[in-house]
Amino acid sequence: MPFLENELPLIEANLRTFCKGLDIPGLEDKLCHAFRIEGQSIIVFDIRPHFEDHSKTTEADIAKLRFFRSRSEWRLYWMRADLKWHLYEPFPTDIGYMPLLKVVEEDAYHCFFG
Repeated sequence: MPFLENELPLIEANLRTFCKGLDIPGLEDKLCHAFRIEGQSIIVFDIRPHFEDHSKTTEADIAKLRFFRSRSEWRLYWMRADLKWHLYEPFPTDIGYMPLLKVVEEDAYHCFFG
């Protein structure tokens, strides 16, 4: 079940602010961050020029936050080298997505940004 209509505007506004905060001023044409919402999941990714054809861009997933409405619980995942999502063990769950976004931003274990 997707997010409720009254939840989406706040979630999207918070995510736009979060992604803008990850960008390095002056380098937005070389690396910027964005998000997409798929059902009950939020995926944060980066956008950069393609390494061979700079007129094209590539996207690389960074983090996935999934909401389980039945438990009112958010789970945080990271993409490993096998290109599969894995539960982020140090902080796997929380009651809100904003604290988990802070975990992504801090990246204490270098799982999200390398």
